[in-house]
Amino acid sequence: MGKGAKATAAALQGIPPVPESLWPRVLVTDLDGTLLDMAGRVSPADEQALQAARRAGVGVVLATGRAFATALPVARRLALPTPMVVYNGARLMDPDGRVLWERWLSGPAVELAVGLARRFGLSGFAYLPRRLVPLLGGERLLPYLLPEDQAMVGEAMVGAGPARLERPGEGPGAAIKLLFLGERQACDQFQAALQQHPRLARPVRSGEHCVEVLAPGVSKAAALARLLASWGVHPSQVVAVGDGLNDLEMLRLVGRPVAVASAEEPVRALACWVAPAPEQGPMAAVLQRFFPQVPLPRPPVNGLRPA
Repeated sequence: MGKGAKATAAALQGIPPVPESLWPRVLVTDLDGTLLDMAGRVSPADEQALQAARRAGVGVVLATGRAFATALPVARRLALPTPMVVYNGARLMDPDGRVLWERWLSGPAVELAVGLARRFGLSGFAYLPRRLVPLLGGERLLPYLLPEDQAMVGEAMVGAGPARLERPGEGPGAAIKLLFLGERQACDQFQAALQQHPRLARPVRSGEHCVEVLAPGVSKAAALARLLASWGVHPSQVVAVGDGLNDLEMLRLVGRPVAVASAEEPVRALACWVAPAPEQGPMAAVLQRFFPQVPLPRPPVNGLRPA
């Protein structure tokens, strides 16, 4: 260690510890590509660290584009009692299935989006609470869905269009969200066309070949803000971890935005810190760095660097 490094280390020893009033109180994490690896697994280090965080009183919140049915197994595995942000923020739900808040796409919004998707050659699905409805040939995409999603697509639903969708009190055509997949250029064109109608719908890019359609004002950030307000927690007391473009608003909301190492570049650029990739225990590293109240070993962690 050089003289400069020794002097810095000596100076740091004189800094008092962070007061408890400034400790973060909530950890929010995206699922796919952040907490979960490519195989949909939580690393053993993260599972143990999140259990320790829960015992220490840290609120651990899952915020995902997944449907409730596909997010629930993760929450159960981690024994998380806290509400989840699901459907990219269109619903805020307890693990027992109780809806705390929601905002659906209207029938006219669904009709518009499906028409534009047809024009640009996209296929996809409409999400309902316990059903997944293929749209525009979405049946051929079923093998790429998670098993829990596949279980929501009954034979009677295959080939159904938006006329089959109905929400009590809102009439036919409504949906929680839409998901369309196709070639990158077609997705770009679809997104640009839908952005011309901000009062009806909001397109969100969740991948090069994937565009989700949400109601205006819906995002992970908006749903999370509602949850934090109900808890009396200021966003400055929150650490959020993500990897994709649909996480950007959520990361801008909180006091400590974190990206995983495999995150898209705009996410990394926004982050105050970069944690390891999902396979390498990013939650354990985040808890070690930002949550002094969680009793975890705190050795130097290789592979981490400031954003």
